Amino acid sequence: MSPLSYASSKVGLPAVLPCTVASHLESEHLMPHIQWQTLSDSVIERMGQELFQGEAYRGRADVPEEMLLRGNCSLFLQDVRFSDAGVYEGYLVVGDSSRAVKNRIFLQSVQLFVIDHKTLRSVEVGSDLVLDLHTHQAVRVVFQKSNDTSWTVLWERDGGMTKSSHLEEKENKLVLKSVVPSSAGSYKILDLEGVALSTVKVTVTAQAKATRNT
Repeated sequence: MSPLSYASSKVGLPAVLPCTVASHLESEHLMPHIQWQTLSDSVIERMGQELFQGEAYRGRADVPEEMLLRGNCSLFLQDVRFSDAGVYEGYLVVGDSSRAVKNRIFLQSVQLFVIDHKTLRSVEVGSDLVLDLHTHQAVRVVFQKSNDTSWTVLWERDGGMTKSSHLEEKENKLVLKSVVPSSAGSYKILDLEGVALSTVKVTVTAQAKATRNT
C-alpha cells in the first residue's frame, strides 16, 4: 500500500481508512498494537481487547479485533463529521509491554475528504416529500422558495415544527405531507454550526391525469 492514500465519505455516513500490517508481523498469531492519529488528535489505540478512543471519536472509531488478527488495521469511522476531514496516520507499536518507552513503525497515511449531500427531487402535487436527515448532527431544516432570497425555518431538533403543521418527523426523516406548488424550492439540513449537511432542490409537478378505459 502506498504511503499516502485517499478516502471520502458523505457527512453522517461511515468511512473506512485502509491499512494493512501483515507484512510487519513476526508471527501471524501475534495481535498487533495499533495507533491511529491525526496531526493534532489521538483517534484510537487498539491492543487486543483493549481499546482507547480519542475524545472527538468516542463511540465512532474502531479497528475491529477480528480483522486485526488477519493483518487488516483499517480505521472504521461512524457518523462522519466535517471536522473529521484531514490526514490520518496509522502506526504499529512494538517493544516489550513492560517497557515505558516503545517504538512505532509507520504504516499508512490516509487523507479523508468529507462532502455534503446534494439531491434533485421532483414531487407531484398532493404527494409527500421525504427529507432524509442522514445524521443526528442535523439540528435545523430551512426552506427557500423558488425565485425567493429569504430562508424560513421549518424544523428544529427538540424545537418542534415551527412553520408547518404538515411536517412530520419519524425515523430520522422529515415528511412534508401533501405538497403544493409553493413547496418547490431548496431545503437545507443544517448542523449546529449552521453548515449545510444536505441540500435538496425540489420541483413540484402537476398530478398525472388518470386514464380511462374505453
